Amino acid sequence: MNIAIVGATGMVGQKFLQLIEERNFPAKEIRPFASQKNEGKKIFFRSQEWTLQTLKEGCFNNLDIVFFSSGEEISLKWAPKAAQAGALVIDNSSAFRMEKHIPLVVPEVNGEQLAKLKRGVGDIIANPNCSTIQLVLALNPLNSSFGLESVHVSSYQSLSGAGQKTLTLLKQESQAILDPKGLISENSGKVIPALDKINPKGLISVSLPSDVRSYAFNCIPQIGTINENGFSTEETKLMRETKKILNLPDLKISATAVRVPTFNGHGEAVIVTFKKPANKEEVIMALEKQENLTVLQGEHIPHQRFVDEKDDVYVGRIRTVPESEGKSWMMWIAADNLRKGAALNGLQIAEILTKLSEQKRES
Repeated sequence: MNIAIVGATGMVGQKFLQLIEERNFPAKEIRPFASQKNEGKKIFFRSQEWTLQTLKEGCFNNLDIVFFSSGEEISLKWAPKAAQAGALVIDNSSAFRMEKHIPLVVPEVNGEQLAKLKRGVGDIIANPNCSTIQLVLALNPLNSSFGLESVHVSSYQSLSGAGQKTLTLLKQESQAILDPKGLISENSGKVIPALDKINPKGLISVSLPSDVRSYAFNCIPQIGTINENGFSTEETKLMRETKKILNLPDLKISATAVRVPTFNGHGEAVIVTFKKPANKEEVIMALEKQENLTVLQGEHIPHQRFVDEKDDVYVGRIRTVPESEGKSWMMWIAADNLRKGAALNGLQIAEILTKLSEQKRES
């Protein structure tokens, strides 16, 4: 396979490279794309150096698969060009997720859609939002066993979902708050300035509300912009994508997305109401049937640091809502947002399509 990664220097792009190596994906050529400031630089992969390139006309020629992880604007412009060049496109942005003719796939949940692709090349497949992937992996077996009436979710999303620059800011802000006079960094020897000097206006991201001072030691119940109905873009993605993946257009679902000052791993507090009642043993048995989902019971809780660098989605703290007569259940869902929430899910899609292509050639 000749493979390209658009956004190869970003956190998700780097995770793609790591997983391609870990899972021994059949990659003959790796064509890494990055911003102009990185053009010509080298990355080391599979015992050799690969030169970072920038996107330009004709850059997708002779490629089999292109992974996009550079944001919606770049995907909207360049993903169709990659598909027109004959490559299979797996896009990690929100650009095409709600397009009717484009599959939105979590392989363990609706992977059968991949077999329905007529060509197998020149197609675009959308990778869902990180928080959506872990949610639907838990909801899928519950829907199959009991039917879903409603879902209410609050997500607690780590800063790796906002990129490496934000993680760096979190470290700087934390140091500045702990020592307002300035702290010497152990790694660089440089002085980390006081918080008001990191950004004199008190703002660290244009995506944050104007009254938010920092990410450090702070929980921010807003990810993205707020629409006229009071929901943020992250919450809207979670609600709409869940309905599409589960093929439940009438599902009652609400979400609150919160950015929390952790480095990696997303957690979700979920309340699910079934169409028919169940006991705890039945709920656990249903969840345990789901591929790549692990149930932790008793005192074991899947917190964010626990799920770091793990492939599975984890579910814990399963309990019934009082006086719901076994129809409403509460649970905690956690997963590594860079692995299963992004790169791993995309690579699993590529692995399935590779097998399907091999089967077609053999037949």
